[in-house]
Amino acid sequence: KLQDSYFKNAYEKEVLYLTSFHTDRLLAGFRETAGVDMRDAVRYPGWENMLIGGHTLGHYMTACVKCYESANCSQEDRKALLKKVKKLLVGLKECQDALDTGFLFGAVIADPSNIELQFDHVEAGRTNIITEAWVPWYTMHKIFEGLVSAANMDVEKLLSSSPLGVDKMEVEYVALLAKDIASRLADWTYGRTSSWSEKTHKTVLSIEYGGMNDCLYDVYLLTGKKTHLEAAHAFDQVELFDRIFRGKMGDHVLNNHHANTTIPKFMGALKRFVVTGEQDYFDYAADFWEKVVNYHSYPPDMLLL
Repeated sequence: KLQDSYFKNAYEKEVLYLTSFHTDRLLAGFRETAGVDMRDAVRYPGWENMLIGGHTLGHYMTACVKCYESANCSQEDRKALLKKVKKLLVGLKECQDALDTGFLFGAVIADPSNIELQFDHVEAGRTNIITEAWVPWYTMHKIFEGLVSAANMDVEKLLSSSPLGVDKMEVEYVALLAKDIASRLADWTYGRTSSWSEKTHKTVLSIEYGGMNDCLYDVYLLTGKKTHLEAAHAFDQVELFDRIFRGKMGDHVLNNHHANTTIPKFMGALKRFVVTGEQDYFDYAADFWEKVVNYHSYPPDMLLL
């Protein structure tokens, strides 16, 4: 439990911020994609009103879950946060049921006759972020992470560590609902990844996709479905892992690799080791850590300048 007044204040301000969001506005893009009633809501502006829209909902859901799980969370705040997460999940399920493919997406849809067009464009290497595609798998990763956070809510742990305001039945319902939505979305993902040719596979992995391997391994841990394990592995960029691993310390093999693109891929490699026990994937992650820390980070004395 946070005791320091500075951190307590920061936490309380975070809860105030999270509870100020309107769930119908966060769901607006998803409902528009699915063709269901938008409840007279409009998208939030900025990125949510562009081809990268929808990823905010994933981040938001994770933040709500983390705040709910905090020992600092009051009974009143717990109730408010869980209500937000539940409303989002019920809304996402409505969208999933309407489409009946498992697909969920909240970005602006350029062509209503093909709501998966961004993913088609990425597979063809068309990535104009204004007219074609803006890293849709990166966006999908954030949606998955929000679902995984909710699905992994451990009611027994919550009751034993900080029981104030924990509604056992509601938490269990939210976790099961999130698991079901994540599983259906992973089924859809497997449907796409299993159809990739070698050329398409290489093209997709050359475009930022966040930690799709990482989150799908988490979904596999929830569902145990072999297809989810295979979908996760489809995002393991083994050629990249091998090339960086073979590079010697100090050779700067990470030069010109975008950090926000590359780090999640190695988090996924580490997760594969956790799931399968394959030593190579631990070695990839450990070697990457050493290269980043020792050769691609500012030394502490520079940070003090």
